[in-house]
Amino acid sequence: MAAIRVLLPPLRSLTADTPLPVAVAEKAAWRRLPPMGLAELGRRWPGARATAFPHPEDLTLTAVPLPPLARARMRVAVEGAIEPLALGDPDTLRIGHGARGADGRVGVAWFDAEAADRLQALIAACGLRPAGFAPTPLWLPETVDGWTLCVLDGYVVARQPGGQGSLYALDTQADGATASLAQTLGPDAAACAAGACRWIGAAPAGWHREAADVALPESACGVMAEIPWSIPAAAAARRAGASGWRRAALLGAAAAAVWMAGLALHAGRLEHAAQAAREQLAQRLREAFPAVGAVVDPVGQARRLLAARQAGGGDDWAELGFLLRAAREHMAFAAGEMQAWRYEGGALELDMPATARPNVAEAGEGAKAAAAPAWVQAARQAGVEVQATEAGWRLRRAPPSAGGQPAGRS
Repeated sequence: MAAIRVLLPPLRSLTADTPLPVAVAEKAAWRRLPPMGLAELGRRWPGARATAFPHPEDLTLTAVPLPPLARARMRVAVEGAIEPLALGDPDTLRIGHGARGADGRVGVAWFDAEAADRLQALIAACGLRPAGFAPTPLWLPETVDGWTLCVLDGYVVARQPGGQGSLYALDTQADGATASLAQTLGPDAAACAAGACRWIGAAPAGWHREAADVALPESACGVMAEIPWSIPAAAAARRAGASGWRRAALLGAAAAAVWMAGLALHAGRLEHAAQAAREQLAQRLREAFPAVGAVVDPVGQARRLLAARQAGGGDDWAELGFLLRAAREHMAFAAGEMQAWRYEGGALELDMPATARPNVAEAGEGAKAAAAPAWVQAARQAGVEVQATEAGWRLRRAPPSAGGQPAGRS
């Protein structure tokens, strides 16, 4: 697809049919064409990418000293550096900058964002795609180790090595003669005089130097292979902004994922520590009360056993251990179902959920041995008396049988 470069007049006089200096690239080569308007260019090369070079009247161009910075930070530094020069909010400007030179200076150009939007809309309405806005000096060919200059509508446009450039207002003296080189260029006059100079067309009267300056035809402008830098078009700026927000969102999501992973790891460590603490409590309970077999509530069991010991309960703690072991051995069906347990007066009461409670009539004290559940019969043979209660079961050591010996402690 073709690419187009156009040198603009002041925007106040620009229309779709204003004849403009034009350079067109088809395939790889740039060539100048006779002046034509944006509308005609859109008809001949619909959809071509168009780079516009604003008139010095509409553009501000300078160079600011900046330290070496990453590309992402350079934009912020440039905006901060030009804010006092622009006398306005950088958000109301369209800004572009070049690379940092060997002298530490960065070329910067800006013009009004609303004017840029109107210009971009005009280019798009003519069937072209705005590619950006290049500083006026970059329309001129570069002179190695020297300056390229031209006079354009009352301005001196100067291109310098390294993609730098300057714009100077050309003052007219009272007698009608143009100002001298030193008066117009000011502090830059010495740098200009130190190297070779090439003029597009003739130099202003009185500017001739002892060393012969080279004159180039106007057709040498606009046909350089590359433009070192430009002011981005609005669509590109929006894409850059969207890309920046997208990158920020991705970084935020990554940070959130790392935080969640760290939180899960911390929660896992806390759970592991809590489980270790529970096991340590159970082990210490077994050490203090060896008769305890099943540890369900270490703190509660320790309090009850200690209270019984301090109250002179004799072997109550051993009795409780005997009954807990019996419950564990004969009541496997109740694993995970027990709601509460109490030990009092030598009896261990186990509270079960409503769906697992026994039928008192069938499993109570008056039930026939043959009608009792198998586990109850096995418990009785092991010396444990089992009684059904309205809340669950009551276990106690069976009394000594008639003429026999009491059930042995285990």
